[in-house]
Amino acid sequence: MNIFQVLVIAVLAFVLMFGVGFILNMLLKTTWFPIYGYLALMIGLLVYFEWGSGNGLKGIGEYGAIDWLAFLFGLTGAYVSGWAIKTLRVRGFRMF
Repeated sequence: MNIFQVLVIAVLAFVLMFGVGFILNMLLKTTWFPIYGYLALMIGLLVYFEWGSGNGLKGIGEYGAIDWLAFLFGLTGAYVSGWAIKTLRVRGFRMF
């Protein structure tokens, strides 16, 4: 895979989860919910797609470094959205 494609995947995962997490934080008035939601979604997807194959946990090892990189950048985006909302609240923005 081309390095440009890897960078696009990483940035896209980060920006997507930051945006979704920021909006969820504003609507639900929570701080760290997007992290828990993202982890629950990823675990749910892993269970759903690995359940029928019969491999169990062995199938998780078949994911490549780029798959894990996208996962980590998405998780980082969810964390940064919580941190941004927390910082905005500390600085006095009441709508967050």
